[in-house]
Amino acid sequence: MAAFNIGTLNIYKLFYDLNIQLVIPDYQRPYVWREEHINDLLEDWKDHFFDELNFKDDALEYFMGSIMIHNNNGVYEVIDGQQRLTTLFLLYKYLYDKDPYTFEFERDNESDVNRWDYLQNIKSPDKDELNIDFFFINRAYCTIKDWFSEMAETDN
Repeated sequence: MAAFNIGTLNIYKLFYDLNIQLVIPDYQRPYVWREEHINDLLEDWKDHFFDELNFKDDALEYFMGSIMIHNNNGVYEVIDGQQRLTTLFLLYKYLYDKDPYTFEFERDNESDVNRWDYLQNIKSPDKDELNIDFFFINRAYCTIKDWFSEMAETDN
C-alpha cells in the first residue's frame, strides 16, 4: 500500500522552491472562479493581514483551505485546490510580474490550447476568450487588477 502523508505546505516553499512543478491532471475541471470568489479572498486577506493600512504583526498565518497534492517522483499533481492555486498564481503575477511556480495542464498535451503560455502572458488580458479556462483566467486577472486599483483610489 502506498504511503499517504498529511502535512502543511508553506506557501513560501511553493512560491520559491524552483524544483516544484505543479501538474493539473486532465480530469480536473476548468478554472471557474468568478469575481465574487476572488473579491472574497482579497477582502478576507485584507481583513486578516491589515488594520487600516498597517500590516498586523500577529497575522502571520492564514489558512486558505485544503490543497491536495500527490508527489509523483518530484512532480506535484494537484488533486484538489487548482482554483486557489491558479488564483494565487494570478495574484502573484499581478503583484510581482513574474511566475511564482510552473503549471503543466495535462489536457494541453492533447490539444492546441496552451494554458501555461496563457498564464505566462496574462499581463494584458483585454479580450474575451472562447476557451473556458482562458475566459475565467482573464476575468480573474482583471478582477485582481481592478481590486488593487480601487484600493489605491480609496487610499488617496
